[in-house]
Amino acid sequence: MKYVYNDIVKLKFNLEELEDYIEKESGLPIHGFISFYRAIGLEKYIKEYVDKSGNQVIAFDNIFCNFQTLEAIKTFIKYQWRIYSIDIDGDNHVFWKDDQYNHNKHYAKHLSEKVEKSLLKDFFSFCPGEDDSMEDNEILLRVYEKIEDGDDNEEEKEESI
Repeated sequence: MKYVYNDIVKLKFNLEELEDYIEKESGLPIHGFISFYRAIGLEKYIKEYVDKSGNQVIAFDNIFCNFQTLEAIKTFIKYQWRIYSIDIDGDNHVFWKDDQYNHNKHYAKHLSEKVEKSLLKDFFSFCPGEDDSMEDNEILLRVYEKIEDGDDNEEEKEESI
């Protein structure tokens, strides 16, 4: 048995254009990897794949970008928290703070320890894997499938996985 990969979609994005993105349903700016995936259109491909195959998508194993892009996305998400007055509660719900900025961008403020820890958890949970053969500002959804190769040699099976 072998595993082969299938690239579902590769998307290009521009972080500068995403800085003003506000989600229609929540009314919030990009505030984590899930909302980033939604903003660039990747979430719909993930849902289609999961609905069709019944398999799960694990960010680190199935979503890829190069190292520079990964660092740029992480920096971008942190910056979004700094320039918008959003906060997080104990149940990890992100919400707008009621403040004088009326849900508009403002000066970059320092992040609270609570937000820093939440971002760290988000990065560990939903961060894409690295593929340095990719171009900057690209993200890829890749899935793996088992195929039968007709050989029952146990040694070969272990090597092909």
